[in-house]
Amino acid sequence: KNIDHRYLALGRLAVAAARGDAPHALLKDALAEAVESVRLAAGSVRIFGKGDADLAVAQAGDSIAVQQIEQLEQTLLVQLRKTWSVKSLFMTLDLTEPAGIFSYPLRSQDSVIGVITGIAYGDRSLATEEEFVSYMAAMIVLIGRSSASWSTEIPTPSDPQHDEAVRTE
Repeated sequence: KNIDHRYLALGRLAVAAARGDAPHALLKDALAEAVESVRLAAGSVRIFGKGDADLAVAQAGDSIAVQQIEQLEQTLLVQLRKTWSVKSLFMTLDLTEPAGIFSYPLRSQDSVIGVITGIAYGDRSLATEEEFVSYMAAMIVLIGRSSASWSTEIPTPSDPQHDEAVRTE
């Protein structure tokens, strides 16, 4: 059978979560599976905390591409989310060569608790991967919620600190 390896990765992640593997390890494994399955140069997952601190960060892939994601996160992507309320982003940039970039929110109920970002080199649109990325994002949120790992540290929309703690999309 020609089974899509992306969905096998989601299945392995679900089994590991059900087995009770540590959430931070699952986050790292999920990202590594996504990077390999979608053929990315690198990927990053950030679980937002209060202020500018992150509760959890996982990175996978080529070290230069990981650095490029960090630079894009600190400059362009964070500004697009804050200033323009960008929900998800799929674009092509001309870095040292053309590169497809995506940045997708991790949503828990009405809040954005983090972001998954990826980069792939070449003339390739990552918009075709949106379905898989949305499934991976949902799986990451469920893992955090079921383990009460990072989701309970994020104030709920009824909490007065909510606007300070959750970054805008």
